[in-house]
Amino acid sequence: MYYSGISLLIYTATTLPLTIARLQLDEGIFRQLMRECGNSICDMNESASTCTLDCSDLTLSGAETNRWGANGMIFMTKALRDISVNWMQYHSWQGNVNQTVQVFTRSGDYIGYDTNGDGWDLIYDNMLVSNSPQYTTLVEFETPVIIEANATQSFYIHAENYLLFDEGAREGALFSNNTELKLYEGRAKLDLFGDYFKEPSVFQGRMG
Repeated sequence: MYYSGISLLIYTATTLPLTIARLQLDEGIFRQLMRECGNSICDMNESASTCTLDCSDLTLSGAETNRWGANGMIFMTKALRDISVNWMQYHSWQGNVNQTVQVFTRSGDYIGYDTNGDGWDLIYDNMLVSNSPQYTTLVEFETPVIIEANATQSFYIHAENYLLFDEGAREGALFSNNTELKLYEGRAKLDLFGDYFKEPSVFQGRMG
């Protein structure tokens, strides 16, 4: 949707509207005016840390228990509006361990694509020090993952040291959601793009 050519009428604060200033706004200016903290919309340039008023409920949590461990977790999400996913937090099997963590993403479902890298984008590939299991380890993406409203997006996080997950009820079933995003049950994996280790499984962590 484009907003080029929208006009604003500005009246002077006098008894009669003596002056009418006509402003032509292009799309960029209009969008900038609308991107204000407190407009009840969590815009792409806002986050829970920069605008709590608009974005306080954007963090989506997965499972709260940690019964199982595997090298990877693959799952699907669905956006309820245009959003950007900027980070992910996971629970590591063991704390204070140097390990390489990779995060992949692809548009749509992962079914049929979970044993090969075709169509996946690598959005994180770094060495980090994991926190102890009771705390989450933060993974921040250099480039946000943009998901349009009503679109599905799959994520695959893989760590050298095990990450924690919980058993699910049915692969593909809705596990949790907020006003912005839905999280579905997925699969736990061992080798990178290898056969699944356990399904259904639920990602234990947070994203936002």
